[in-house]
Amino acid sequence: MQVRFLPELLLLIEKTFLIFTIMFYVYVLRNEVTGKFYKGQIITLQKRLIEHRQSHTKTTSNNSTFWELIYYEEVETRELALKREKYFKTSAGRRFLKSVLS
Repeated sequence: MQVRFLPELLLLIEKTFLIFTIMFYVYVLRNEVTGKFYKGQIITLQKRLIEHRQSHTKTTSNNSTFWELIYYEEVETRELALKREKYFKTSAGRRFLKSVLS
């Protein structure tokens, strides 16, 4: 038995799936004062940026108002986000970011 879907039904299924898809963000911050970088990953990027700027994170609490978002990527799973974050922390990842940001 072969199941066939009408194009309208496929579109509805696709839209419904997109509503429930969670994206993860890999991001890079730069401190305007020290020039240091911070790399991380999270589901809610806007909330995390606020936490960084309000000194809620230990690593970025120094000069917290001077951290700016300079790069981010959306990925589909936490595993991919963690892999990408780890990559950014390698020398190859730093070269990649340097090439993208220059």
